[in-house]
Amino acid sequence: MQAPSLRKIKSMSDSELEAAYDEHANGTVIGTGFLMEEIRDRRLTKLTRRTYLIAIFAAFTTFLSFCVSVIMLVQAVT
Repeated sequence: MQAPSLRKIKSMSDSELEAAYDEHANGTVIGTGFLMEEIRDRRLTKLTRRTYLIAIFAAFTTFLSFCVSVIMLVQAVT
């Protein structure tokens, strides 16, 4: 079987792409590089989630710091 065009692959949904993978994977032999890519992808996904949570925390603490600064400024002026 020939590989689908890049345009076709890009137009496929995630579930369609997964189904095509499962269909073609039956007779395919994989190497350790394939497994390492999956491990790397899962680690990257976890890291991305953690980074997002850290960014949310940083935004929250920045907002709190801003609020405290405004309160202190108001108290200093009055």
